[in-house]
Amino acid sequence: MTNVKQAATRIMQLPFCGFCYSEAGARLNYEIGQYFDKEGDGGEHVPEEFYTSFDWGDIRRAYCEAYVKAFEAWLADEHGTEVGLKFKRLVPPRGYNFATDELDVTISLYDVRKLWRKVDKDVLRSTIKERHSSREGLISFYPHEYDEFCAEALPAWDHNKLQTLLVAVIGGKEPFEHQLMEYMGADEAVSAAVYAAISGWESAQAEKAG
Repeated sequence: MTNVKQAATRIMQLPFCGFCYSEAGARLNYEIGQYFDKEGDGGEHVPEEFYTSFDWGDIRRAYCEAYVKAFEAWLADEHGTEVGLKFKRLVPPRGYNFATDELDVTISLYDVRKLWRKVDKDVLRSTIKERHSSREGLISFYPHEYDEFCAEALPAWDHNKLQTLLVAVIGGKEPFEHQLMEYMGADEAVSAAVYAAISGWESAQAEKAG
């Protein structure tokens, strides 16, 4: 029987720097370089056609799943907050000049309420104002005043509002990317996904070549 505490879930956006000009992108590029470096000389051996014909979906998903596990562990170790997070989706932006990849997870309503009980309400107040006040280059579609922002019942909060709650729980600032990378360490799932995806790409290229 499903635990009632875990039955109801919500979608929450995690703090994530995306794959464009980031440590996440660098990690995947490193793994790709390692795969093609058959000689072990550290040179550039990635074929030009790879970047135009390779489907990045599988390896980015594998990275995100490892990142979510690392975030879960980091949140418990560094902030004493244990919640269950599960990768839901990766949403690329319309243009990387204005935004980055959005990483969404599912979280139980039980754990959402745990975050609410944990958060310092003064920190939440300042986090709301900081993240949702309209200014030059940013038009916010959320209230920037605490009372108005929190007037909606917690179960109705969307993925962006829940991210604001999460950021307030960790002190009002998003974690530095390298902190999460340290928790990921040498996650074999990422390497395995990269190698499997590239192997499949090579097979497909060979079939096209006849």
